[in-house]
Amino acid sequence: MKSKYYGVYHSIQRTGNKSAIVSKSKKPWKAQLTIDNVSNNLGSYATEKEAAIAVDKRLIQLGKLDKLNILKPKTND
Repeated sequence: MKSKYYGVYHSIQRTGNKSAIVSKSKKPWKAQLTIDNVSNNLGSYATEKEAAIAVDKRLIQLGKLDKLNILKPKTND
């Protein structure tokens, strides 16, 4: 299941009859980025927002500020 946040998705399990069962994991939200053809698995999180913040922190490290979800870069105003 896709999230409203960039780089965040909800893990689901597919069954043989094409129905989807939501994962019963305590941390069902996954954070993952692919930058310059390199996949960055950032872990599993309990909430969608926690996963989005993890993505944002990695994007800040990489200098990709145009794709931030929640966190905003500091300005020198």
